[in-house]
Amino acid sequence: MQTGDKSSNTVSLTLVDKTSVATVTSQVVVKIFPNPVVNTLTIDLDKADAGMYTIQAYNMSGAFVADMEMNIGPGSYTGSVNTSAWAPGMYFISIQKDGYKHVVPVVKQ
Repeated sequence: MQTGDKSSNTVSLTLVDKTSVATVTSQVVVKIFPNPVVNTLTIDLDKADAGMYTIQAYNMSGAFVADMEMNIGPGSYTGSVNTSAWAPGMYFISIQKDGYKHVVPVVKQ
């Protein structure tokens, strides 16, 4: 390279359409509160499709911290996760169902 030359990188992206299942479940409204959390985290799903949902929590290192499955009916669902044993720091809450995945960062005080 000569002085004044600029380097560049080329990135190729392939865009793939979502399946019909993911399109339907993308309407789910996820609320996780309070954030930051002290002892109990509330998870609220609105406009959810009926079925089995998996909720998992990971710390910043990617280590698994908590896991729960819930079979919910259509509409709304509210549940809670006890976080009192978690060390203070940043966590990621993952909510999954049939190819749908939503991840929310949460701070534990």
